[in-house]
Amino acid sequence: MVVLRRRSHQREVDIELVDSITSRFCVPHTASASAQFDLAGRSGLDPAAGDLDEARAARKRAQISSTAAHALALMRAGDHVVELGAGSGHLGILLADARRDCSVTLVEIKEWTCAFARERVAALGLTNCTVFCGSVDQYAASGASFNLAVGLHCCGLLTDSALELALSKRASVCMVPCCYGQIVSHQDHQRGGTTAPNMHPRSAAFREALGEDGLAAFRAVAKAADFNVVKDGGAFDVNSAAFATALRCMRIVDTDRLLWMRESSRGREDDQTRCPYMSLSCLSPPTCSPKCSVLLVDYRGTSSPSASPPPPALAADVDATLSASAVVGAANVVGETAT
Repeated sequence: MVVLRRRSHQREVDIELVDSITSRFCVPHTASASAQFDLAGRSGLDPAAGDLDEARAARKRAQISSTAAHALALMRAGDHVVELGAGSGHLGILLADARRDCSVTLVEIKEWTCAFARERVAALGLTNCTVFCGSVDQYAASGASFNLAVGLHCCGLLTDSALELALSKRASVCMVPCCYGQIVSHQDHQRGGTTAPNMHPRSAAFREALGEDGLAAFRAVAKAADFNVVKDGGAFDVNSAAFATALRCMRIVDTDRLLWMRESSRGREDDQTRCPYMSLSCLSPPTCSPKCSVLLVDYRGTSSPSASPPPPALAADVDATLSASAVVGAANVVGETAT
């Protein structure tokens, strides 16, 4: 009989249990994307807006730029893009500016933030960008169609609500989650859709594979994804054990999310619609944010899966499910057991 003497020991045991069971589920890894945007040179686009020290400002710009690069790879002429949980529209406004042939809607629930977003849109003269002030559910009720849902650092179940909405529209997704621990909290943050606390793991694949002990241990995984690895000033060490654990747990949670979406897509298939290509990626550089996992869903097959391993900072021993051996031959296979 094993006697668990410390909470940290129990957490390690739980993470190992869940990882050992779920690592056989293969999710392809798409190479990290980055792009050079002159954010600092244009006041309307700069997410820092002079309110942050230069180091923090640089990281914020990198977060926006990398997320935008991933999203731009999914966009086509004439697309309607929706940023959910948009805040003042850092990401959506950049996409609208970069692709004037597409339209962008910023969905944000806070009225004062929406007002600021409208000011930014007007100052940049973006006729292809509008602001919807309301919740995800209210936007869904509007009946508006769209081709791509994007979001940067969508807190907790907001990511899951966004995935539900995108699934209902058969829209592609570029989403960077945040606040993983909220999905197993006892507080309902009212994120919309059918989301509710403790609904994860959500995929049938995970729930069936984990069993009673694994399902109980999954709570520790979600909480560990939120490990505080940031030092004074906002910087953090990508080679630290804490970040390795957090990244490992983020990818477990996000794999479950993609498996659920794949299963739900299969249930809705018809002769005219194919299952989407799904993959995980990472913000670049990974030092820009400890919450750097990127979920990609492409209903139109515009993404090119990468057969290369994750970037050096994301070594295979940190995230075994995204190693080269797990990716080779895995294109368009999500939820299948790796051979």
